[in-house]
Amino acid sequence: MVIDEVGYHDYGTPATQAECDALGLSCKGVNCVILKNHGLLTLGRTIPTAFLRMYFLEHACSEQIAAMSLNTELTPIAPEVLEEVKQRYGTYRANANFGTLEWNAMIRLLERNGIKYK
Repeated sequence: MVIDEVGYHDYGTPATQAECDALGLSCKGVNCVILKNHGLLTLGRTIPTAFLRMYFLEHACSEQIAAMSLNTELTPIAPEVLEEVKQRYGTYRANANFGTLEWNAMIRLLERNGIKYK
C-alpha cells in the first residue's frame, strides 16, 4: 500500500530552520518518510489518511525486519507487481475519504474500551 510513496530523510539537528527545510524537501513528492535513525513520518490531507498510511508503513517495516532476520537474500518485488499494486490501490489511496473508515473504527474501539482521548 505504501511502497511507491516512501522517501527517506537523514535526520539532522532538531529544531533548526535548516533541518525543517531539509525535511520539507524530503517530504516532497512522497507521503511516507523514513527518518534515518529517528522514526517514521506520514503525511495526508486528513488525520485519518496519515493514520492509515502510518499503519501500513509500520507494518511494512515490521515485515521487512522479520524477513531480514532470516539471514537470506531478499527478493525484490518485481516492477510489474509494483505497477499492478499501483493500479489496484491508486484510486483507493487517492480517494478523499482514504482512511476514514478505519479511523472511525479505531475511535469506536477506543470508546468501547473506555479509553479517554477527548
